[in-house]
Amino acid sequence: MTWEIAAGLIAAGGFLISLGGVLVRVAKNLNDNTSAVLELRRFMEKQAEKNREFYRELNAHNERLIRIEERCERGCARERD
Repeated sequence: MTWEIAAGLIAAGGFLISLGGVLVRVAKNLNDNTSAVLELRRFMEKQAEKNREFYRELNAHNERLIRIEERCERGCARERD
């Protein structure tokens, strides 16, 4: 084996080790991002349920206010007559 072949094998080995390091970092980042997306999805589902509850309560209050305003308008109209 000549020194050119040995240098080529060492360079190829170094390249493969460098490529492996990059692939490990990419896989780790992909895994971290997947976990973050799943956590965000769970949070959004919880938030959506809270929003539905809030809007139900808000609509109930709105209906109460409408009834109170209607009573007041009828009562105020009688007072004016």
